[in-house]
Amino acid sequence: MARPSIRVDDTLHWYEVAFEHDHAMRQRRYRDAQHWLVIALKRLEQEGRPPTIKDIATLVGRSPATIRRIVRRYNERGEDNFIPPSPTPPGAPGRKRKLTGSQLQRVRVMLSTGRQRNGQPWTADAVRREMRKRFHVDVSRTTAWRYLKRARTTGQAGLFTDG
Repeated sequence: MARPSIRVDDTLHWYEVAFEHDHAMRQRRYRDAQHWLVIALKRLEQEGRPPTIKDIATLVGRSPATIRRIVRRYNERGEDNFIPPSPTPPGAPGRKRKLTGSQLQRVRVMLSTGRQRNGQPWTADAVRREMRKRFHVDVSRTTAWRYLKRARTTGQAGLFTDG
């Protein structure tokens, strides 16, 4: 005997529920995201229409072209082989680091004082210049800023640039 259908309270429209799903995914709360996805699909069912490609794209945060590609792959390969393998196997290292462990240690020591040799506070631009000079390595301002944050020398205003 089939169970009776459960209705979902209609206080939120399905696309508002989709927003909650997207928000949970961005915060890496995957279990919450699954629950929101279930509610969004149930809301679409209650509206009496099947979800379109655009609806599904909105729900999962992908483009309609990606959704079509996934569906085509599923139809061609079946349920066991439609998910492509990850480009990097689990446990594999990511991008190669620009600095070695000993160089990173030297950067930490350099930044731990909170001041450059000339007495000025460290800035992201100053860190970039020093790394280029000492290690012949170019890093972005963002990376230099992260080194400063890790060294906890970011208490002063205007550290991101020299200006």
